[in-house]
Amino acid sequence: MPQPKDKGVVNTWNTDKQFGFVSCDNAREDLFLHAENVPNMKLREEIKTRGFSRGDRIRFDIEPPVTGRGKMVAMNVEMDKGQGRSASRGGRSRSRRRSDDRNRSRRSRGRSDSRSRGRDRSRERRR
Repeated sequence: MPQPKDKGVVNTWNTDKQFGFVSCDNAREDLFLHAENVPNMKLREEIKTRGFSRGDRIRFDIEPPVTGRGKMVAMNVEMDKGQGRSASRGGRSRSRRRSDDRNRSRRSRGRSDSRSRGRDRSRERRR
C-alpha cells in the first residue's frame, strides 16, 4: 500500500464520537478526520480509546465526502513518520492533560459558585 502523501496536524478531536479535524500543511481548508479512516488496526483501537491529541502529526490521503457535501475527508490516516504515538504522548503531554481535566472541574465549580452569589446579590439590590 503506498504511503499517504499529504501531511497535517490534528487540531480538534472528540473522543466520544471518534472524529475531529486536521489542518493540512498545504494550506487547504481543514479536513474531516474519523477513527474508522485509520487502516492500521492497532493504531485505530488506540485512537478509539484515547483519541488523537491536538498537535499530533499525521499523514493521509484526501478524498471528497461520500455525501458530496461538507469538508474533504482525511483517509488512510497514519502517524507521520518519526512522530509515533509514544513521541506525541510523552509523560509531559499526559501530565498536562490531567491537569487540564482538574482545572476544568475547578472552573466549573468556580463558575457555579459565582453565579449563585451573583443571583443572591441581584435579589438584594431589587429589595
